[in-house]
Parts: sequence; C-alpha cells; structure tokens
Amino acid sequence: MEAIEIRPLERGDLEEVLLLERECFPHPWSRGMLEEEVGRSDGVFLVARRGGLLLGYAGAIFILEEGHITNLAVRGECRRTGVATLLMRGLAAHALEAGVRFLTLEVRRSNLTAIR
Repeated sequence: MEAIEIRPLERGDLEEVLLLERECFPHPWSRGMLEEEVGRSDGVFLVARRGGLLLGYAGAIFILEEGHITNLAVRGECRRTGVATLLMRGLAAHALEAGVRFLTLEVRRSNLTAIR
C-alpha cells in the first residue's frame, strides 16, 4: 500500500477539502475561509493524501508560544487508521519549528473520539 503523504495545503486541494469539510461538519468553513489557510504565515494547514486521494486535513494557528488547532477532519472510511495521528504529529512538528510550547483543541463533550 502506498504511504500517506502529509503536506501543506495548496490551492489545488481546496475543492476536495471543501467537500470533506461539508461532509464532516454541520457548520462547514466557507471556501473563502479555507483559501485564507493557503500559505498562512502564523500557522499551518496540512492535508493527508494517499495516491492522490484526500484522506483528511488539519490546521492550527500559532500565537507566540501557543497553538490552537482550528480544524481536523478525516474521511469517514479512513477513520481509526492513523490518519489523524499523522496530521497531529505534522501540526506538532510545525508548531515546534515556530517556537510553540503547547497546542490546544476544543471539542464537544459528546465527541469521545476526539477526546481520546
């Protein structure tokens, strides 16, 4: 099986990210909001791909030594396969490079998968 590639969001990813955003969240980000994440200087937005297929994405904003994870989504059939872990490790690596000392993620109390 082909390896999973984790890399920064590019304009060519936007349509697929937007579709997955709509699939995963009741209040999805708009195209404009996602466009602002491309090349972000105060954070990072990563995509996970295997063989050209978008598996998931994650983003974070860095403010001084703090990082806030803004978004994390994985395609339904790819959940519980390690994709989110790879994305989180990618965010953590970028955060360390930026001098961030900790990352936070707010989730609903009912989102037990995210809490684990």
